[in-house]
Amino acid sequence: MNGERRTFAELRRLILLALLSCQQTTNQISVKTGINFLDHLITSLGKHATLDLKLNAASKDGIVHHLIEDTAIALANAMDSALGNRSGITRFGYASVPMDESLAEASLDLIKRPYHKIELAIERNQIEEISKEDLEHFFRSLAQNLNICMHVTVKY
Repeated sequence: MNGERRTFAELRRLILLALLSCQQTTNQISVKTGINFLDHLITSLGKHATLDLKLNAASKDGIVHHLIEDTAIALANAMDSALGNRSGITRFGYASVPMDESLAEASLDLIKRPYHKIELAIERNQIEEISKEDLEHFFRSLAQNLNICMHVTVKY
């Protein structure tokens, strides 16, 4: 299991990440950031990417934006490290996910070249405890630090 322990001034966290083939993974996921919607997003990512993932994060300064950004950076760095030189992987992936009154689409290229296009047609300024701005920043930070090409669209 690859892991990353890194201390930012604002955040304490532990990330252990295993990238295994679908046949090998136990898909055990534990995410605890103190922000329910962020936990849900990361848990969903782990489930659908068939990862074994343990992530614990806590803010030292109480600023939600720092917790969200640093969690994305640490998760991306751990995933980037686990992917190594990226040989022998399925490089491209996409999904279209209907969720009640919304439709989200994501397309990924795991090439080691960061690019992101994030378009969130979200009418509210906040979803649960996360502002729309912080949600967009989470995805940008994830794509940049994971070194992937990522297009995420919430159509409505």
